[in-house]
Order: sequence, then structure tokens, then C-alpha cells
Amino acid sequence: PHLNMSSIDDEEEILKTRIRLLVGERPLRAITKSFVTLCDNLETKSYEECVSIQQSIIRELALLEMAIQKALVVSVTNERETQNYERLYFERESEISSVEDEIAHLKQELQQERLIRKNKEEYAELTRLISTRPSVSHLEAQSSSLRAELTDLHAKNKDTQNKLDTRSKQFQLLLASLHALQDEITSDQLVSSSSSSSSGVAADQSSDDATMMDASATPTTSSISLQPPSSSSS
Repeated sequence: PHLNMSSIDDEEEILKTRIRLLVGERPLRAITKSFVTLCDNLETKSYEECVSIQQSIIRELALLEMAIQKALVVSVTNERETQNYERLYFERESEISSVEDEIAHLKQELQQERLIRKNKEEYAELTRLISTRPSVSHLEAQSSSLRAELTDLHAKNKDTQNKLDTRSKQFQLLLASLHALQDEITSDQLVSSSSSSSSGVAADQSSDDATMMDASATPTTSSISLQPPSSSSS
């Protein structure tokens, strides 16, 4: 693929920045100073001195290259470790998200299991309560018996009410008869009392007449018995 020049320049600038950061500016300045010295002394210095300066620059460049390679290795290693850390981070994030989803799912399952357990306990309690209650057939038989008993009680109540009505009518008739009989007896007593009073008045009148007759007869006899005999005295 074709490389963009701007991207190459950016990479070189990044590389230079990394070199300055990792290696430092001091070795670069020293090499630059040595190179400038060599250039200045090419005409004034001897060949051996220039070669010595050149060898010194080459050694410094080799050392700088080794430092740069070491820095690049460290940088690449750091990048790989960073990428590895990022990969591990995303893996851990994915694992955490998966664990969180699993926890949420397990919480839902736990709530459902609790609900199922609660329903089972309520069902068991209802079953226990139902087992202590009589069966449906027994309740139906008991209900039929109660209905029959209630019907019998209604019939007895009706019969008793009819008897009470009859007794009440008979009692009222008896009371009416008693009142009529009492009125009749009272009437008879009044008639009898009036008859007795009339008879007593007549008897008293006769007794009085007899008494008066006896009283009138008694003085005559007395007068006759008290008169002295006239013939014997002469």
C-alpha cells in the first residue's frame, strides 16, 4: 500500500520525540558538537586526528544507536504490554459485564426460586389445612342431612303452628262458652234470688198477720179470766 508522506513525517517526528525522551538530548548534542569540530578541523588537523575524531563520532553513534534500539525495544515492549493490558482490560471488562449479567440472571432465578418455594410452602400449608377438614362427600352428606333436618323442622314447625292455631281457636271458643255459661248462671242466680225474696216477703207477712191475731186474742182471754164471777158473790 502507498504510504502518505504526512503520515511518514508524523511517524518520524514521533520517533524523534521518543528518542529525545528515552535517550535524552545530551548524547545528540555531544555527537553534533563532535561532528561540527570535525568539519571545522578538516583543513587544520592531520588525517590521523580527523580519523580519530571520526572513530570517536562513530563510537558515539554506535552507542547512541544501541541506546536508541534499546529504547525502541523498551518502547515496543511497552506498547505490547500496553496493548496486552488493554486487551486484558477489555477482556476483564467483558468478563465483568458477563458476570454482572450472570449475577442479574441469577438474582432473577433466585427471586423466582424464592417465589416458587413460597408457593410450595403455601400449597403445603393449604394441603395440610385441607387434610384436616372433612371430605367433600362427607360435607355433601352432612349438607343433605342438614337440609332434610331443616325440612323436617319446617314441617314440624308448620304442624305445631297449625296445632297452636287450633288450640287458640278452641280456647277462644271455650272462653266464649264459659262467658255464656257464666252469664247464664248469673241470670239464673238473679231469677232465683228474686223468687226467694218474694217468698220470704209473703212468709213474713203471714207471720206478722198470725202474730197480730194471736195478740188480739190474748187480751180477751185475760179479761175474761180476770173478771170476778158476779153470781157467786150474791
